[in-house]
Amino acid sequence: MHIPFKHIIFLAVFALTCIFSYQTHWLLGVYHSQKEEVELHIIDAMIAADITEMMIRVDTLQKDSSRNGQITISSGFDNKTDTSYTRVQTFYHSKDSTLYSTRRSIIYNKEFNVQNGDTTQAKVHAIAITSKPDDKNFSLNMSDFAHLATSIQRAMHSGLDNITKLNIAVYDSILDKQLYQYNIYKPHKIELIHYEDSLLEKYSVIAETSTHGYHPSTKAQRFKYYADVDSQLAYQIQMEPITFEVLKQMKGMLVASAFTLLILLFTYIYLIRTLWKQKTLDEMKSDFTNNITHELKTPIAIAYAANDAMLNFNTITNPDKAKEYLNISQEQLQRLSGMVEQILSMSMEQRKTLELHKESIGIKDMLDPLVAQLKLKAEKPLDITLSVDPEELMVNVDRVHFYNIISNLIDNAIKYSKETVKIDILCRKNKVGGVCITVKDNGIGIPQDKLKYIFDKFYRVSNGNRYDVKGYGLGLYYVKYMTEKHGGTIDVQSTVNVGTKFVIQFN
Repeated sequence: MHIPFKHIIFLAVFALTCIFSYQTHWLLGVYHSQKEEVELHIIDAMIAADITEMMIRVDTLQKDSSRNGQITISSGFDNKTDTSYTRVQTFYHSKDSTLYSTRRSIIYNKEFNVQNGDTTQAKVHAIAITSKPDDKNFSLNMSDFAHLATSIQRAMHSGLDNITKLNIAVYDSILDKQLYQYNIYKPHKIELIHYEDSLLEKYSVIAETSTHGYHPSTKAQRFKYYADVDSQLAYQIQMEPITFEVLKQMKGMLVASAFTLLILLFTYIYLIRTLWKQKTLDEMKSDFTNNITHELKTPIAIAYAANDAMLNFNTITNPDKAKEYLNISQEQLQRLSGMVEQILSMSMEQRKTLELHKESIGIKDMLDPLVAQLKLKAEKPLDITLSVDPEELMVNVDRVHFYNIISNLIDNAIKYSKETVKIDILCRKNKVGGVCITVKDNGIGIPQDKLKYIFDKFYRVSNGNRYDVKGYGLGLYYVKYMTEKHGGTIDVQSTVNVGTKFVIQFN
C-alpha cells in the first residue's frame, strides 16, 4: 500500500509530539515529587536543629552549679509501668531515623535532678519506642507517632524555655549543618515568631538572624515549624525558591531524558530524510524511464526511415543518395550505441565490475573527428575551437569512455545554449605532469544552488516545473563517475546567462 509522503511526515511528527508530551508530563511529576521531598528535608532539618539546640541548653544547665531545687519535666509516659518502652541514655538522630520514621521513633524525656549542695545534675533520656516480638497487642500508627512527638515537643519547650532562653544563633548554625546533609546550600533568614491570636494570623518577631548579605525577595518561600504549640512559638525560615536544588537532584534523569529524546529526534529525522531521498530517487527513475524511451526511439526511427527510403524508393541506384542515407543510419546507430554504453556502464558501476582498458591516446587525433561530427549535425550555428598544447599531447585513458566523456560535455554545451553556440576546448599539461582539459561554453549557465546536484544520478536542472531540453539525467553523472574511475577529478564553474566551464584533470 502506497502511503503519501505528507502522511508519513504527519505520523512521524505526531509520534514525536506524543513522546515529548509524555516525557514532559513524567518529568513534571518527578519534579513535583522531588520538590515535596526537598521541602520535607527542610522541615526535618528545622526539627533536628530545634532538638539539638535544646540539648545544647541542657548541657549548659548541667554545668551550671548556681541553682538549687528539683525540676522534673515529663512527656506523659512512664517507662516503669509500660514494658513496651526501653530507656536508653543517648541522643539519636540521622537521615534514616527521625521523629517521624516508621522504623524507629525517638521520644525525649527530660529529667532535671537538682540536689542540695553546690552541684546541679541534669539528665536527658532518649526513649526509643520498640515492640516486643511476643507482644501482639502493641501497635502504633503514624498519627500516634505525631501525637507523641507533639507532646514531647511541648514538654521540652514549656519546661526548658522557662529556665533558659532560646539561642537563635546556635539554632541557625545547627540548621546550616542539617541542610548541608541534604545538599541544600541556600542563604536564608530565620525568625523566631510568637503568634498573638488563636487563629495564628498575627505574630511578632522575637528574634531573627540571616545569612550575611541576604535579604528575602518577594518570591521567597516560607517554611514554619511550631516549636511550642501551647505558647504559640514557631520558627520561620525564608529562602529563595528551591527550583535549582530540585533540578540538581534530578540532573541524572534530565540528562538521560534529553539524551533519549535527542536520539529519537535524530532517528526520526534520519528516517524522514531517507524516505525523502527514496521518493526523489523514485521520481527521477520515472523521469528517466520516460526520457530514455524517447531518446532511444529517436535514433531508431531515423535509422529506420533511412533504411526504408533505400529499400522502397530506389535510392540504391543513386550512389550519392544511398551514401547519405547510410551515413545517417550510421550516425544514429553510433548515437544509440553511446546511449546503451552509458546505461550499461551505470549498471556495471552498481555491480562494481567495470574494467577500464587504458591506452595512450593522442588527444588531438581523437577530438578532431568528434568536433567535425558535432559541427555537421548541429541544428544551430556552432563554433567549436579546439586547442591542444602541445599538439602531440597524450593521455592514458580508456578510448571508448574518454570519447563519451568529451562528447557528453560538448553535447550538453550545445543543448543548453542560446541561438549561437561558442565552445572552447583547451587541452594542456597540468602542474603534476598530467592532462587538464577545459570545456567552456557561452550557454544559459547553471544557478549556483543547483551546481552541487548536477552530478547526481538522474538529476536534471529544470526551468520551473518543466524541462526545456530532453534527456535522461545520466550524462554528467557518467562523466564524473568515469573521470574518477580513471583517477581524475572534475570541477565546474557557471554563471547564469554567461556560460559554464568544466575542468577535468587526468593524472
